[in-house]
Amino acid sequence: MMMSHRCFFDLLPAELLHILFSYFSGHEILISFYDLSDYMNAILQSYSAYKLNFKSISRYNFDHICRNIRPEQIISLTLCDSDDTSGQSELFFSYFQIQQFIRLQSLTLIEIEFKSLEFIFYNLSKLNQLRSFSFNTSTIRHTYGPMDLNFENKLQQINSMLIHTYAQILPQLKFLNLNGGWILESIQLSNLQHLKLGSCSIDKLETITHLAPQLKSLDICINFGEMNFQSIILPSQLTRLNLKIDFFPVSMDYMEYFLSNCFYLKYLELHLTGFTDLANGQRWQMLTNSLVTFNFKFDTHICFKLIEQILDSFRTSFWLEEKQWFVAYYNDYLFSIPYFAPEQVDSSYQSVIYSTASDNTIFYNHVNEFTIRKDKIDKYYFTNINVLRLKYSISLKYLLRIVDLNQVKHLSILSLEYLLKFMPISKKLPSLYELTVKNDITKHAIKRMLTYSLEQIQKLTIRINDKYNEYIIEELFRLFPYTKYLIYKSHIPSINIMIRLINGFEYLLNASFISCGPFSNQEQIFRYDPDLIVSRIKRLTCGTSFCRKYYIPNNGSEFIINWWIEEQIAYRRTNTKTLENHHYSNFVLNN
Repeated sequence: MMMSHRCFFDLLPAELLHILFSYFSGHEILISFYDLSDYMNAILQSYSAYKLNFKSISRYNFDHICRNIRPEQIISLTLCDSDDTSGQSELFFSYFQIQQFIRLQSLTLIEIEFKSLEFIFYNLSKLNQLRSFSFNTSTIRHTYGPMDLNFENKLQQINSMLIHTYAQILPQLKFLNLNGGWILESIQLSNLQHLKLGSCSIDKLETITHLAPQLKSLDICINFGEMNFQSIILPSQLTRLNLKIDFFPVSMDYMEYFLSNCFYLKYLELHLTGFTDLANGQRWQMLTNSLVTFNFKFDTHICFKLIEQILDSFRTSFWLEEKQWFVAYYNDYLFSIPYFAPEQVDSSYQSVIYSTASDNTIFYNHVNEFTIRKDKIDKYYFTNINVLRLKYSISLKYLLRIVDLNQVKHLSILSLEYLLKFMPISKKLPSLYELTVKNDITKHAIKRMLTYSLEQIQKLTIRINDKYNEYIIEELFRLFPYTKYLIYKSHIPSINIMIRLINGFEYLLNASFISCGPFSNQEQIFRYDPDLIVSRIKRLTCGTSFCRKYYIPNNGSEFIINWWIEEQIAYRRTNTKTLENHHYSNFVLNN
């Protein structure tokens, strides 16, 4: 249908708008500019450089994009089956076929399900323009069911597909990000310029560097195999290196030899466990003189009496004035600050901070997560805390002396009653939108909160006391009326509890139900008959939703049911009561 109204953007030429679009992500473009005018819709249809990242996207926005874009317009695509977008990859390929993405240059796969991976890898060679690929086999999602428990067989199936597919696509890639390098040792990587490997041995690294003669950027973790640096010299054309070595202590002599051939290196990052001679500012100065950036974290124990003497080697004019690279020693680590300054601090462990900076402000300003376990805390004032975990009952007066509560976005508390000290919450914690309550929410706690409505909470993680769950659940809808993301960490006594929580939070976009063993009879049914949940809840919940039930690898006592829900608020408000009456009378499942 044609629109008659016009807007300011109609005055701009298509070329200028396309330049403007290059500063936005694909979903921002389609959501912000769609249906402003007929002219803008035509511009959106003609644009052919969309970069779509579907990580954590709402179901409504996902469907809107898929219905209003053609696959040949997309040059970059990120698919994600994480907890808040479960089943996304399957839904995406119900809209499109892989061979339609004739201009796709970059593909990133995050926590993708087995079923979708099989489809993707069998068709990946059809993406002739693909130049960048990112995938981690260790994050594959395992849907729960009686035939889905043998992960090793499925992993072997995926690996056999990888060998065939990678042999076809890797020679054309310029950027590659994988969790392991085992599959690369026999494939020519003639065009590869940027490589990231989450796990590799030193001997395989030597092979890979010979197969990739154009490699300029290397991000790698060496964590197994014989640690013999004498067997490899890094490619001379490298300009960027991010190196992590796990489990093997290295010496300064090793590092000097290892980096000796990197004549064009400009950006260096090191994560090492090593001997004390690594903590030598003079020797590192000679190695890093031509670098633009140098950040390091060395796990090395330094004798208390030698700490200041060692730090003095990093206090020369080269470090403090020419490069302005500052170093700290804390908790048996020597590291660059602020780059490697800890982001998380726990009040139960506070060791002395030694640094080459004039004061510790640069260190503390980097902290964004603070866990409080006791009442006696250093008197430094934390200004950038986004996540505050209270595992000890501390007075608000004292808390205000050590934390700027205006910055707190996520509050974790032991008991719901802890919130009372922050009332009115909109003034004491103005940025708060996520709340985690670690212990069971009790009837007594709910009664103490009867006069409050916490409208700013959008993400809620809870446990519920089974004895009064119906009363508590009804009160939660009133207490947290604008919850969009729900994580429920309790036994699931019946499907009805799940239905009530999904329907009762009117603005809900995602729900995750995590159940830990030993399982009830009802939960055993959930685990081994996924169709039971999907079919019955889809008939009873408002709007449309996508459900996935995942087995959690290496934890046979836990499974998770995720819901990715389409927004239909108006429908919910008018139909929820009717649906609830229906399901309570017809679909009660006995334990």
